[in-house]
Amino acid sequence: CDHLASDAALDSSLTEIVRALLILKTHLDDFRKRYSYAIRKWELADPDMKSHQNIIAGSCSSANPPMHVYVQMSGDNQKMSFDVFKTDTLGQLRADVCDRLLASKAASGDHVGNAADVNGASEQRGIGDQAPQTLRLFFGGRELTMAWDMKSLSDLSIRDSVTFSAQLSSRYPALTPLADMPHRQQVSIAAPDQQASPIVQLLQPDHWNLLTDVIDRLFQCASTGDIEQRHRCYTFASRAWEIICLLPTNPDYKAKINTLLNRSTEDMESESESDVSWSDLLDSKRIHCLQYTLQIIDGMLFNPDVKQKFVQRGGLRHVMHVLLQKSLIPDKNEEWSQWLLDCLTCLLRTVIMSSVTQASDDERLPGRSRDRRSLGSPPESVSFIDISLLSISGNNLVAFLMDLIENLATERSIAAYNYANKAASVSFAFGLLTAVLTSSPELQSTQFLTYPSLSDWLRLVLVDTCPAYIRHESMLQLYRLCKMKLGNSLAAPGKPLVVPLLKTLLASLDHVQAVPLIPAVDDLSDKKGDRNASAKEMYGPSSVHYFQLVHGLLESLSAADVEKSLDLSALLCETTTYLESRPFFEHDDTTVDSGLRGLLILACDMIKVHKSWKTSEAATHLLSAAWDWAFAVPCNKNKSAPKCKHTESRLACFDLIIELCSGVDAHVAHVYLWLTQQHSKAVDDVYPWDYWPEDERRAPCGHVGLINLGATCYMATALQHLFMIPQCRVAILNFDPSKAQKHVGELVEMQKLFAFLNESKRKAYDPRELCKSYHMDGVVLNTAEQKDMTEFFTDCITKLEEMGPELRDMVRQLFCGVMVNSVVSESCSHVSKTTEEFYSVRCQVSDMKDLYASLDELTVADVLEGDNMYNCSQCNDKVKATKRTCFKHLPDILSFNTMRYSFNMLTMTKEKVNSHFSFPDRLSMSGYMERSLLPEHAAEDDDRQSTDYLLIGVTVHTGTADGGHYYSFIRDPHDDEKWYSFNDADVKLWDPANMALECFGGEMTRPMFDTTESRFMDLSFEKANSAYMVFYRRIPSPDDVAQLTTEVRQSSDLTDFIAKDNLRFVRDLMVFNHSYSQFVWQMCGEVPKSLTNNNYEEVMFQSAQLSLRFVLETLIHAKEKPMIQAWIDLLVKFLGGCPRAAEWFLDSMANDPKWPMEILIKCPIASCRQLFEKLVSQVIIQLHDKHQPLFCAPFSPGQNASEVDPRHVGQESSTTRFLAVLLSILSDKDLAVDMRQLTELFSLLATFAHQSAEASHFLILAGAPAICVRFYLRRANEELLDCSDEGDDDELTLLGLVRNSMLNRSLWVGPGLDKMCQLLCILLSRRLSLRKECTSMLLNGPGKGFPFLMQMCRDSSNVPIAANLIISVAELGRFQYGKQASKEQQAVPFFNILSQLCVQRPSGSVDTMDTYATLVAEQVWQCAEQKPVFFLQWLERAAPHSPVLLRSLTERLDLWVEKYLLKQVNSNGRQAAGSLLLSLVPSSMVRQRYSSFIGTHRESSRVESISTDAQHLLHTVYEHLLCLLENAVNYLPGAIHSQNRLVYYFSAMRACLVSNDEKKQLIPHLEHLWQVYEAGHDVTEKGDGNRQALLLFWHAAVVDCPEVAVATLALTNSDRASHLIA
Repeated sequence: CDHLASDAALDSSLTEIVRALLILKTHLDDFRKRYSYAIRKWELADPDMKSHQNIIAGSCSSANPPMHVYVQMSGDNQKMSFDVFKTDTLGQLRADVCDRLLASKAASGDHVGNAADVNGASEQRGIGDQAPQTLRLFFGGRELTMAWDMKSLSDLSIRDSVTFSAQLSSRYPALTPLADMPHRQQVSIAAPDQQASPIVQLLQPDHWNLLTDVIDRLFQCASTGDIEQRHRCYTFASRAWEIICLLPTNPDYKAKINTLLNRSTEDMESESESDVSWSDLLDSKRIHCLQYTLQIIDGMLFNPDVKQKFVQRGGLRHVMHVLLQKSLIPDKNEEWSQWLLDCLTCLLRTVIMSSVTQASDDERLPGRSRDRRSLGSPPESVSFIDISLLSISGNNLVAFLMDLIENLATERSIAAYNYANKAASVSFAFGLLTAVLTSSPELQSTQFLTYPSLSDWLRLVLVDTCPAYIRHESMLQLYRLCKMKLGNSLAAPGKPLVVPLLKTLLASLDHVQAVPLIPAVDDLSDKKGDRNASAKEMYGPSSVHYFQLVHGLLESLSAADVEKSLDLSALLCETTTYLESRPFFEHDDTTVDSGLRGLLILACDMIKVHKSWKTSEAATHLLSAAWDWAFAVPCNKNKSAPKCKHTESRLACFDLIIELCSGVDAHVAHVYLWLTQQHSKAVDDVYPWDYWPEDERRAPCGHVGLINLGATCYMATALQHLFMIPQCRVAILNFDPSKAQKHVGELVEMQKLFAFLNESKRKAYDPRELCKSYHMDGVVLNTAEQKDMTEFFTDCITKLEEMGPELRDMVRQLFCGVMVNSVVSESCSHVSKTTEEFYSVRCQVSDMKDLYASLDELTVADVLEGDNMYNCSQCNDKVKATKRTCFKHLPDILSFNTMRYSFNMLTMTKEKVNSHFSFPDRLSMSGYMERSLLPEHAAEDDDRQSTDYLLIGVTVHTGTADGGHYYSFIRDPHDDEKWYSFNDADVKLWDPANMALECFGGEMTRPMFDTTESRFMDLSFEKANSAYMVFYRRIPSPDDVAQLTTEVRQSSDLTDFIAKDNLRFVRDLMVFNHSYSQFVWQMCGEVPKSLTNNNYEEVMFQSAQLSLRFVLETLIHAKEKPMIQAWIDLLVKFLGGCPRAAEWFLDSMANDPKWPMEILIKCPIASCRQLFEKLVSQVIIQLHDKHQPLFCAPFSPGQNASEVDPRHVGQESSTTRFLAVLLSILSDKDLAVDMRQLTELFSLLATFAHQSAEASHFLILAGAPAICVRFYLRRANEELLDCSDEGDDDELTLLGLVRNSMLNRSLWVGPGLDKMCQLLCILLSRRLSLRKECTSMLLNGPGKGFPFLMQMCRDSSNVPIAANLIISVAELGRFQYGKQASKEQQAVPFFNILSQLCVQRPSGSVDTMDTYATLVAEQVWQCAEQKPVFFLQWLERAAPHSPVLLRSLTERLDLWVEKYLLKQVNSNGRQAAGSLLLSLVPSSMVRQRYSSFIGTHRESSRVESISTDAQHLLHTVYEHLLCLLENAVNYLPGAIHSQNRLVYYFSAMRACLVSNDEKKQLIPHLEHLWQVYEAGHDVTEKGDGNRQALLLFWHAAVVDCPEVAVATLALTNSDRASHLIA
């Protein structure tokens, strides 16, 4: 420092100083990190050991906000919370956790030993000293060992509110060394001696004074040097200041401050004689000492007692004295320094903290409320604690603060833009100014409003200053000042200041509106946080905050005050002029013109107040202009239209239009007309579904992609490479298709594609038409078939070459090169040359490291000798020769095809070579030319152009040899630093630094965590992506002359094609937008409420028309439609309140069925169809009472339905005309939609039919049943089967459905079939006369066998509806049942319906119509022949629920019991027959006994009593079974399968033995029982189930029944007894 005064030694001295400071700071940083755990323990034990930067962080928490982290101990459900900073180390957190654990153990009474030894042993950190334990921390699935203690939390990616897991362990695991640390144990670090540590040593007076003296010397040096020297000295002084902040707060400074705060009144009077004074501590000559002292005071002022003492003991007085001295404020022509700003910020903050009560924190700030333009509600009152501060500062405090703000806002250099504390200084200065003016209202008029050049001051702080945070803070504080209550006054908030301030602001409108948009400056973003509520501001003047403040002030005044204070008519005319003359600053929707937006909002605010101005001609003119500003489309006259492109400016323009229309009928009519034209589309011009043009906008990088049609990525990459070559693009676009010699179709479509890529505003082009016209190998391109990209590229340029001479010259110039194969004889001078043309060079990849190695391999000399000697034509003999391939001519675009595919002869499969293969950014081909390799044999006319090439494109293939995907990286032809990634439809900027990663192939390594080894392992694998084609462009030499023009002269047809598409797309962008949807909502829903009653109905009609067109033409097609339900409800309300609009709606759809066809039928989105069906249904219901008499006109009640022409019915009602159109659409043979898409259509028809008999009658007269059945059968596309084998074809055969149900149930019907059946049921339930056509279709259909009912039963999933339909149709004919059955699972739908029919009766049935159960019972056994098990099981389920079926089965036991219980071969059939027989008894106990007997053959449990009716049926069934004993003997002998034939028979009889009455019934049949038993005497196998079941039954009959026992003994003689025992 002693040599700084010498100019000769200045540079060397500064260098030595900064090096020493850097070494010292590095040592301190390393010490604090290395011993972070120990230092944190010192701080916990003694708070004075905390570093000074912690005090700074505490007083300025917004600069470094704390984080909250949680630690959960193992086995503990409670989490511990810790407040930490991102700069804290893991060791500090570990110390905090240990301290918390110690405190917790001490509170619980556990002995924890010496707190100083906690986790601080030399070899091991543990809790307590008796049983040392280690604290282990876990985060993110891994353990954070002590080797990580030096890392900061930000380095470990620790964020706010994360949770650590922790546990105590007596053994510490092995450490994993960090990659950036020495390989050593980091745990065995002894805690240093606190007093010997550098952070304590540097606080010693000699060391401390040296540091402060360094700063003083550097400041002195800065004051005597130039700008560069001043900047260097200030920067080096900051290094010393950083060291001071790393140390604990100096105890001497704190002691002096405490001395001054605690001294008595007598000591204050003798301040001059005291050793310590405020003047010494607050010395403005030593800026760093002043700042240091103020930071300490700020940290103490959070204590209210300290705050009071600081004011009473004169501290505030001295701070104000320093502030008013202006020693920290440079002149306007001088630069601010970071030191001055930091110190000024501390000074202002101290004044604010010690004297001002801040406003509430929950105050709504400008621009942050729900309203996008609202400035919020007024804050609470702000006042001084010490009002004597005004007397301290004199009468010039307001002017001083305004001068200070002006000084801070004045732009001096861009370098000062991001000074750390400049924003804080402005905020504190404005806050102090606001507090002063609020505490003393008289100062507003005496000093603030009379401030010299107040208008210039407001323009500076609100508009002209470049940093956005200054403008925002100015707007915020001025608004607060105007809205605050003045002290304890009950007067209106800030009213005296609002009007003068507003007038002053509006006087500068001419200057403000002329402020242009300033381009963004790199690296000047507001890194302190975006203070503005809007998007990030550019660096430069802006009017956004000016207009926000004006808007807030206008809102704070009443309409009467505004009209009284301002000449609104003149202001409106002035604002309109500014708007019309304003240039088009918004070139896209990424930049908002704040001046345009502000003027629009200002005009809207003034019109709200000055309502009479709306009816003037100027307002009509403004409305037309505003419409153009929002909706004008680009054209040749004005390619920059519209003026409002950004969302914010468009919203402001929409608000202006709405305000101009409110209450003005003529304006509403104009806007409705314009909007209607905007939403009236042609029949063939329909938006696609889920359409959102914002997602299809051209990429920000400026290029257009190509849509992949399935497997067309090869074509997309090839065409993108051709397009990105300017000469190729221009030649193709300029070529006249009428001059094409071949491939005209391909040329036309390729020109469309190139024109689209060149000028379109869309994201991607659909190459479908090109694929249809492009032929490769004589075949049209198959979009689902993948092809080789090189083959397609070569084929494409070959076709271009054949189209015409201009394109031929272009292709040969750009892509065609010449190779020469030379054979040089060594015996003579003969040289044999053969040339061949190439469009791409095939280069070997396998075993090659790069492109140069592959070219070396291609051009290597091959010696022909031995058996392979060359036959020289000149020597006429075989001679030794050298063969070599070299390049003779190189094209402008040199492409290489990397041979990535090879054929494995062992596996006989195609494989992809994924080895590493690199290529340079610049390629030199000079060493591979003929003139270099064969100079003595090179021709004189050899190519002498430049042989240096620049890489311009790479095509990458990812995948395997069998399939994959192509994408490209292409260099911008006009900017060599830019690269783009072309991946089908996605185009974006690409960083060429990733070239090796993306294109070179080879292996890549990824770290994988091995849980077994508890460390990361490197996993290597081959990349699937590698370069397949590489493109280079010749680097022209200075002598090269361009051969091709670069001016595009495409045909007018192409220009019109692109212009129309762009125009349509721009309109789509305007319309498919949430802000536009909200605008139309307000125009249709809110504006009509403001109109007069005289024209209300007409406006409602127009509003309904507009709403219908907007919703049905546009909104319903959008992908994002959050308000669609609200729109439908609004339409229902409109149409319900305006019958004229409802009738117009139905008439429009009757005359032009575009809406029902596109939405109700073709729409693939069910929710859209449902919304439309809901809307139309509500309209039909609302018009029903009015139109009901007209439904069937001119049909008369007594007229035969068959005599009426359905085309003439219902033409007098808009409802029936619309429904007739729906039926005509349904009857169209070309309609190809699934039934599931017609659910809503049939639901609509059913809703109408349900309204009244007249509605149903109309549908019947219109032939709706026949139309529905015909459409259903046509779409079913099934063969019509004749289900009746014999009998009259006119009889309705129901059980023929069983045979027809062998076909699988259709999946295409969905709920649509159920809705159609419901419709038919409603129509048939009306019992109206049907047309013959309808009757025929319902009964017979177009063929025989009732195909409609057959198909319906197979497809229907709603059994009750299907059964009801069959019941309704059955009244038209008679049921008869078929004789064949089907597979069990496929017949399930039929039997479900059959079960429903068995328990229902046809409505209004008479004696001539039997119940369906009777009809089923008569012929059901005909179908049981095929699948008896399935039928018997179904009868078992259905019979208990159908009395008729139950009675029929009981009366016909002789028809089926023996046949299926005894004779049936299938055991499952016999079991089902037994279950069916016992199901006739209404007792679950009997059925349960039977189930248990056939399952286990064990004795049943105690039986329960049954009812009399059940007992009667039981006796009937049991008696029938006993009668079968006589015939049972016929089913025993002669077959092995007869061993179990009677098991289910005897089990059924056994189940019937519920009392002695049933047992006694056996006595007359005992002889037949013995005969059955005796008939099986030849069967000796143990598996004789018949005999076992018989004996179990007999035994059950004998038990507890003496009568049966006696009869059995009488029956059994000695021989029979012996046989029985045997």
